[in-house]
Amino acid sequence: MALDIALVFAKADLRRGTRIKHFMTPPHSLQIIAALTPRQHNVVLIDEYHRPASPKLRADLVGISVWTASAGRAYALADHYRARGMPVVLGGPHVAVCPEEARAHADAIVIGEAESVWQDLIRDVEQGCLGRLYTGTPQPLGASPAPNWSVVGTGCHTKREVSRWRPAHTTWPSRTTTISRNSS
Repeated sequence: MALDIALVFAKADLRRGTRIKHFMTPPHSLQIIAALTPRQHNVVLIDEYHRPASPKLRADLVGISVWTASAGRAYALADHYRARGMPVVLGGPHVAVCPEEARAHADAIVIGEAESVWQDLIRDVEQGCLGRLYTGTPQPLGASPAPNWSVVGTGCHTKREVSRWRPAHTTWPSRTTTISRNSS
C-alpha cells in the first residue's frame, strides 16, 4: 500500500526586525527523510517559509519538524491534522528538549537522528501500529543518503549542505557536500 506522506517545516514566529529566516534554506533533515522513504510512497515537503501548509491537506502521515521558534505553529498544525484523523509525528531539536510537551500534540515523536528509525516508523504506519516514541541514534554524515530535492519543488532553495552537527565525543569526520541547483 502506497502512503501519502507530508513533511512540514513549520514557520517560526519571527522576532520584530528579523527577516533572515524568510530567505533561509531549511535544514536538510526532511529532504533526507524523503530520500529514506521507500519509493512506493508519495512524499511532499512543505516549507512554510515559501508556502503555508494547507488546512485541507490530506495525508496518511504528517511529519513536522519542530524548532523552538516554530513550536507554536508546529503544534497548531499537528493538532489540526490529528483532529482531521491524520497521524502526526513530530521531531526536531525542540522535541528532543521538550518531549512531553511535544507528545501532547502528536501520535508519535522522534527524538534524536530520525535516519536511524524512519524505516521502522514507516513500517509501523504501514502495519497500523505506529509507536508513541522512536529514539534515533547519531549517524555519521556519510551514512545519510543525498537529500531528495525533488520533493521541494522548483525555485525555492539553493541546494547546499556544508556541515553537520556531531556530538563532541565522536571520532567520525564531518563532510562538506555541495549539490547543484538542478540535481535531485
